[in-house]
Amino acid sequence: MSTAKDVKIYDLDVLVGGKKVIRLAGQDFDVSKIPLGLAFQLLELASALEKSKGDATSQLSTATSIIAEVLNTGTESTITDAWVKDNMSVEQVMAFVNILQELMDLGSDGSVDPTVAATNQKETSQSD
Repeated sequence: MSTAKDVKIYDLDVLVGGKKVIRLAGQDFDVSKIPLGLAFQLLELASALEKSKGDATSQLSTATSIIAEVLNTGTESTITDAWVKDNMSVEQVMAFVNILQELMDLGSDGSVDPTVAATNQKETSQSD
């Protein structure tokens, strides 16, 4: 029979880490926790941008909608695709994608660095 002291809780929230903010057009956006669905889209976008080096027009159009979704995550912001197009340069879009990859500890191949994940992992024991 197990007691409350035998219960182990693995706190996955610590993997999110501290607050991460991107400042854009004079506004601060919390990008600490990117939803998994957006992370997949971001990886696909980063891969497409890398492959298209010279002609990234269609990928940039996709990027603006993904960026708008990321900026709206966890906030009451109403950032739209049109806002992103009006307020970001090509260089900012590329930097945004690269920064988010770095913040998510994702390589360009979509792999998660296990040493980073292991370092961030925390085990908490629950007491009664």
